[in-house]
Amino acid sequence: MLNARLQLKMRPRDEDVLVLYFHSVGLNRKSLLKVTAPGISIELQVLAEIIDCFYELGYRTVMPNELNDPCIPKKFLITFDDGYANNQQALPILSSYNACMVCFVSGRNVEFEEAFWWDVLWRERSRRHQSIDKYTVEKDMLKTLTSKQIRDYLLQNFGLEALKPLGEDDSPMTVKELQEFSRNKAIQIGNHTYDHEILVNLDSENELTTEITKNEQFLDRCQIVHVPAISYPNGNCSAPVVAAVRAAGMSWGFTTAADKYIGNNWTIGRFSISDDFPIRDQAIWCGADFKFYDTLRIIYQKCRVSRI
Repeated sequence: MLNARLQLKMRPRDEDVLVLYFHSVGLNRKSLLKVTAPGISIELQVLAEIIDCFYELGYRTVMPNELNDPCIPKKFLITFDDGYANNQQALPILSSYNACMVCFVSGRNVEFEEAFWWDVLWRERSRRHQSIDKYTVEKDMLKTLTSKQIRDYLLQNFGLEALKPLGEDDSPMTVKELQEFSRNKAIQIGNHTYDHEILVNLDSENELTTEITKNEQFLDRCQIVHVPAISYPNGNCSAPVVAAVRAAGMSWGFTTAADKYIGNNWTIGRFSISDDFPIRDQAIWCGADFKFYDTLRIIYQKCRVSRI
């Protein structure tokens, strides 16, 4: 049991501002894992449980322009990265809770209806009975490359056919689906770069600016209303990346660092919550007064494994 002082430090405060991030969502996690990479997907019922838990703790969902709103004391922002077609399945849940979310979209996958590269790698390596550890090493290696280099690698190893999605679970939204999705009052669309480019891998300011503005232009061309917010692919940013984001007119930039929002609009942290750990515990850890969210997840996982 935690002592009283530690419990007090972990108690959510009225001024807490938290941001959560997800990717793919569906009815059955085992089915999702057949075509989407590990750690990418959650079940719809888990998403509902997460929202319910945060509501029970006194939080309410907001959009980016409400992050600093003093009239909403305890708030959390739900974000989804990439633009998976199955994100549309979350709409009934959002409606039932009167909740909202931001979907950060990578334009190339939507425009050309190509599967996301990490899913292609997972699917193809799984077919070849490669272990998850080897897949992780290969995936991390690819993350050091540009999007063009990654695509060339996939084509060389698996061929063009492998880039085709197998169904809704691993497909990006089509342009028509994204247009319809964006019209829902619970949804705002944000920037995830056009090529899902890990921006710190680019060498020049021009390349950085192009990746950001090209996605903005794609959304404009498709007549999709979008907010001036970007989720950095893989959560990576740097001083030059932030400068390029600000120069491109973005008002908010989101990382994947497990931090509460404290006012810096271009390096906003986000928490990842899953059903691998008790959801209520994770919600409380997110609001802790000190940074130990990831540490607690690791400790819990080790304790859980030791009991098996």
